[in-house]
Amino acid sequence: MKRLSLSLLTALAVLATGSLAQAQRRTNPAPPSSIGLIDMAYVFQKYEKFVDMRDALQAKIAQSDEQAKKMVQEIQRLQQQLAEAKKEFNASSPQVEQLEKQILDAQGQFQSFKKSTQLKLAREESDMLRTIYSDVSSMVNKYARYREYTMVLRFNRKDISADMQPQEAIQLMNKNVIYHQTANDITDPVLAQLNKEYNKSGRVPARQASDRRTVE
Repeated sequence: MKRLSLSLLTALAVLATGSLAQAQRRTNPAPPSSIGLIDMAYVFQKYEKFVDMRDALQAKIAQSDEQAKKMVQEIQRLQQQLAEAKKEFNASSPQVEQLEKQILDAQGQFQSFKKSTQLKLAREESDMLRTIYSDVSSMVNKYARYREYTMVLRFNRKDISADMQPQEAIQLMNKNVIYHQTANDITDPVLAQLNKEYNKSGRVPARQASDRRTVE
């Protein structure tokens, strides 16, 4: 009888504990989710740091293209000299062989320059995108904590317009967010804070920096 009473008390204690936990869950429910939305593509396009880094990269691309153009022109000049030399000298003459060697060397230098430049610029572009993404993600994190958002999702806030290409319209029709309230869109405040902090850091636009180097 004593053992039965102890078992009964244990069972009652377990039931009481379970009931208490359920009551606590009812009185202290999980906080409701608050979702923020951000148009990452728009932020990238309007973030002044990205604009400056992109302009600087484009300047490097233009510079490398100009250098490549000069190398091609040099190869063409040597090829023209070779054509003229073959008219005047024997194909196995030292003059012809020297020009052929110069052309091969120039072509090798051009291919090496082209390959190394492409790798370097691709690496710089990847570093640029990683830097900008890190900046934006960090700012989204800060803003979400400040406004107490429990989740931030990427979305495209662009609407379908009459002059839009069919392919682009189809892509927009397939977007995940169909409806949202204006307050859920944190794109503008995040972008504004990003640009504010970047300008505080002593921003020098790529074009101004290039002008300074030219003057110096």
